[in-house]
Amino acid sequence: MSMSTKVHLTKSMVKGALSYDREYFLWDTDVNGFGLRVRPGGSRRYVYFYRPWQGKQRRMTIGDADGMTLEDARTIATKLAGRVADGEDPAQSKRVLKAEMAAAALEIEAGISPEAERTFGELADLMMKRRDDFAASTRDNYTRWIRLYIKPHLGDIKADAIQTSDMQKMIDAVKGQHPTTARRLRDVCAAVIKWASETEDWGTFFRNPELPNPTKRLKVPSPNLVENAMEVGDVKIVWRVLGDLEAKCTDDVRSEALALIRMALLTGARKDELRLLKPHHVDLIRGTITLQRHEHKTGKQIKRGSGAKIIVLPAAAIEVIQSRVQDKERRYVFHGKKRSTAMGAGQPWKTWQSVLTEARKDQVFRKGTIRFHDIRHSFASIGLSQGLGLTEIGALLGHTDYRTTERYAHHSDDSRHAAAAKVADVILT
Repeated sequence: MSMSTKVHLTKSMVKGALSYDREYFLWDTDVNGFGLRVRPGGSRRYVYFYRPWQGKQRRMTIGDADGMTLEDARTIATKLAGRVADGEDPAQSKRVLKAEMAAAALEIEAGISPEAERTFGELADLMMKRRDDFAASTRDNYTRWIRLYIKPHLGDIKADAIQTSDMQKMIDAVKGQHPTTARRLRDVCAAVIKWASETEDWGTFFRNPELPNPTKRLKVPSPNLVENAMEVGDVKIVWRVLGDLEAKCTDDVRSEALALIRMALLTGARKDELRLLKPHHVDLIRGTITLQRHEHKTGKQIKRGSGAKIIVLPAAAIEVIQSRVQDKERRYVFHGKKRSTAMGAGQPWKTWQSVLTEARKDQVFRKGTIRFHDIRHSFASIGLSQGLGLTEIGALLGHTDYRTTERYAHHSDDSRHAAAAKVADVILT
């Protein structure tokens, strides 16, 4: 018998198909691509061969001939042929289905409810497991807030039954002592719902225009981005204190941290962006620092372009780092205990506390807590006080939210250099 024969398949032909030393096929004349595969060991299976609109020929196994009738197999093959004619790739759909079934089995084994019974707490955990575009600090914060607030307040509510009132109770319970956390909890809930609406079948609940997103009407404390920001007079005091401490500093690492604080004041850069800064990131001629997508906090969230962040350097900032960048022995611009290692994560904060201690000896220096990150807020506050627009400030700080980025996209290097120089001039004069 030929290794491939086209016949009108019948029940008796399927039942009487003999096995040989090589695999062979009996192709059905009624449904193109449908046939019976007979292997040397005697197994007989119904198969369907097809070629999608774009791609190589594919083969799907419909079922075992001993457990499925010819009529049922032919009916399935006819349906598959119709799906192929509509431009679908049944084999690919089957692989996706298998992957989804495997993921569901793992979730059930891990104690996560089936989709229809999933609670909001389980959905939040699932988002954290599946999303890989969070910055490390964001992932840590979201995980902590889900554990401390969202699961205790919303964890037992079915995900597709969550209401604005449920979330508002959580916000109200937190906002008295932790207003900033209350705003962040709204962001986490919104992220969970947005992710669910894009990835879960029941997510159509959130896309239904008659059922608004539960986070849209939440009432949270008004944000005050510069609530801990220093004013111009405070920054001038800090700048003077930095000079005094550097003049009498004998510790190499502490001296590096003081220089790092100067850079933070002059550029508004984040602590870790400076702490992990390497000489090849710096272009002294252009006066810029370039951090690639994986080297700054929000790079993974940028959906378009290279994801690189540009930090512009006023002349005073270049003066701080020029000799450091040109030092061939340095692996990092601001080194740690060894010239080849990065500064420890806690060193900038520790040095900043000593700077604040000295600054507070001046009676006019502002009271209250000033975090290291508030240096960044202070940079923005000074820029705004000097008449810079929000778009200019956003461009200097390197905002990466896509809506914000679109607003700042028209700023050239020259305009950003001028804006950075304005802030530096205020500090230095």
